Amino acid sequence: RLVASRDPRSLPDLGRSGAAAWASRFGPPRHPGVSVRQLGEPFAGLELTPPEPTDGELFFIHGGGLVYYDTAVFAPFLSELAAASGVRITAFDYPKAPETATGEIVSALRQGIGAALDRHPGRRITLAGDSVGGLLAVHFALADFAGRLSRLQLIYPVAAAPATYDGRYATGHFLDGAMMSWFRGFIDPIFKMDGGAPADLAPEMLRRLPPVTLHIAECDILAAEGHALAAAMRAAGIATEVVVHAGLPHDFCLHSGRIASAAAGTARIAESLRQSRDS
Repeated sequence: RLVASRDPRSLPDLGRSGAAAWASRFGPPRHPGVSVRQLGEPFAGLELTPPEPTDGELFFIHGGGLVYYDTAVFAPFLSELAAASGVRITAFDYPKAPETATGEIVSALRQGIGAALDRHPGRRITLAGDSVGGLLAVHFALADFAGRLSRLQLIYPVAAAPATYDGRYATGHFLDGAMMSWFRGFIDPIFKMDGGAPADLAPEMLRRLPPVTLHIAECDILAAEGHALAAAMRAAGIATEVVVHAGLPHDFCLHSGRIASAAAGTARIAESLRQSRDS
């Protein structure tokens, strides 16, 4: 209700402009010490370079249910991460549903990430994503780029396929059950590509993953999925660090300019990047 006065699916642009405007009001300004470069062919996106970059590289896939946002919306958050962690970040744009089929979205990202990996032979690459971007990061780490990534950083990821969304945080906590059920129509094909949702995959499948840092927003409709994924990865013997962001909802990383607890959550993500960079 804060973002749109009515169901955004009834709006001409599905509420995309409203969602982007909301993020711009609540996000931080771009960090002045971080240079931001628009990327072109063979993939679209942004490269964010901190003043004194380390040898670490972070690739980032943004969330939004495959329907919303782009790298410009996430640039303020990513510039904060780059400045605080010292890691250069490449963020990928991709075509959106429902105009684009899920398979075509995945294919476009596969091409872009593959091209970016080829530009950094021998470098330590962390693949990160928030929400459905976290699910996509898991998908690519399991399939196309297994063995080529040093770590995953998953921020409140989509990780399971519950029959209904009727939990404590399914209404009134930014991402609600009705919207998540709509997104699932676009997300479920990714589950099918892997033979199931990440939290339900067999241990031998999950063992393809590199070490994982999993960030869970406590007041998030996806929190239970995050905990289920953490349990599955640990049972499979994957080195898994879990960071629970107490009191925070879905998409908190976009609100750190106006909400102190969201800024603290962003700082914890940056600290995790620093630690994994140095380990």
